[in-house]
Amino acid sequence: MQLLTLRQVSKLISTPESTLRSWAKDSKNHFPAFKLQNAWRVDENDLDDWLTRQKERGVVAPLSALKSQHSLAIEKGGLTDVKYNLSQ
Repeated sequence: MQLLTLRQVSKLISTPESTLRSWAKDSKNHFPAFKLQNAWRVDENDLDDWLTRQKERGVVAPLSALKSQHSLAIEKGGLTDVKYNLSQ
C-alpha cells in the first residue's frame, strides 16, 4: 500500500488540489481520501479502483490526466491493472 498526498493525486489526474479536497470532504463524491493526522491521503489502490469506476460510469477525464497516470504507472510500477486506450 502506498499513500499519496493530494498534491501527488492532483498531478496524476490533472485536477486541482482544491477540487480534490472538496471531493474528499463531500461524502457524495465517494472520492477515496481520508485524513491521516491533519493531512489528506489517498491509498494508491483505492485511487485505482475509483478511477476505474469513473471510467465505467462514463466520466470523461482529460486525455492529459490519463497519459500522466499511465506514465507514472510505468515509472513507479503501480496502477498497472487499469488499462486506458490513449489513442482516442
